[in-house]
Amino acid sequence: MVTVMTNKVNIWELRVIAIIVTFNPLISNLSSLVSQLQRQKCRIIIVDNGSKNVKDISKLEKDYDNTELISLAENVGIAAAQNIGIRHGLNHGGDFTLLFDQDSNISNDYVELMLKDFLSLKRISRIAALGPTLQDSRYNKIYPVIRLSNHGFRTKITPNTSSTQPVEVTCIIASGSLIDNAIFNASTLMDEVLFIDYVDTEWCLRISNLGFKVFVTPNVIMQHAIGDAHIQIFTFVVPVHSVWRRYYRVRNGVLMLKMAHVPKLLAMREIMFSLVHQLILLIKTKEIGYLKIYFRAMFDAIRKSI
Repeated sequence: MVTVMTNKVNIWELRVIAIIVTFNPLISNLSSLVSQLQRQKCRIIIVDNGSKNVKDISKLEKDYDNTELISLAENVGIAAAQNIGIRHGLNHGGDFTLLFDQDSNISNDYVELMLKDFLSLKRISRIAALGPTLQDSRYNKIYPVIRLSNHGFRTKITPNTSSTQPVEVTCIIASGSLIDNAIFNASTLMDEVLFIDYVDTEWCLRISNLGFKVFVTPNVIMQHAIGDAHIQIFTFVVPVHSVWRRYYRVRNGVLMLKMAHVPKLLAMREIMFSLVHQLILLIKTKEIGYLKIYFRAMFDAIRKSI
């Protein structure tokens, strides 16, 4: 339970449940995150996707109070794992859900700052989720966020860290996001068909279609790394993911094309960029698997879409 003092000096007693989805995590990083969340009075639910080191993860359940491990027999994907954690948290009566990756790194006042901004925004808007400003510590880069027009034209917005005003956006990355549990029902959980890639993008677009808003706050910065590395060609940056991970990137771009709440222009852009990325990865890494997985992903996507 977290006590937050608003500008009106009202005291809010809020139950915040942090859900961490893991898959073969580095235990030292995961332990650090759990420790931070425990100090900030969160209930912690670790949903493990069939990790080889699950015995090491289970020790955290014993070492930290208010920490629970849900161990899955296999990797069901991040969307399904998040849903399992969300449902479990709702059964515990949580007011808010915080979603994290296994390697997320947060500040000592992360939860308090996120709640303060969320509650301030809730007084003036129909907010569903608030994301932190994300920074890649490897390159000291602030990740831009996306705002879409009704037709799907993208505007990149780099949060101004010298400002204190949260920014309304269309899509945020799930890791580090604070979500109001009041919005959750059978139609507002994560889309498990997507498995991993575009899960947060699709969810934000679906929530927006229902009339809710999504914001990013410059008052909270969280370290986050996208991809194992980057390939840069002029101003074109391609995150390097495994061949297996690229399968979902390619497939899900096509699947989104048939989703009514996803702008067609956005889906077509992602399909085109997936092809370009695959070719760059193929040329740079000389890994033929990127080409094979592209055709497999396209075949599976078209088959699912028929």
